[in-house]
Amino acid sequence: MYVSYALGLLIIALIAALLWFLTGWWITKDAIWAVVLFSSARAHDHALSARVLWIYLDQTIDPARRS
Repeated sequence: MYVSYALGLLIIALIAALLWFLTGWWITKDAIWAVVLFSSARAHDHALSARVLWIYLDQTIDPARRS
């Protein structure tokens, strides 16, 4: 859950920064549009990628022993 939240904030911030750079709108308008654009893509890929990143982190910190 925490990994998914952090990834979501990072992606929204990147989208908002890109929109701000390309359009020159107020940052509030950019942030709203970033959330709208992110919300449409979140259901498809974001939850899965957060789980995969969490598994990699867990295996790096505490690797499973192989017999």
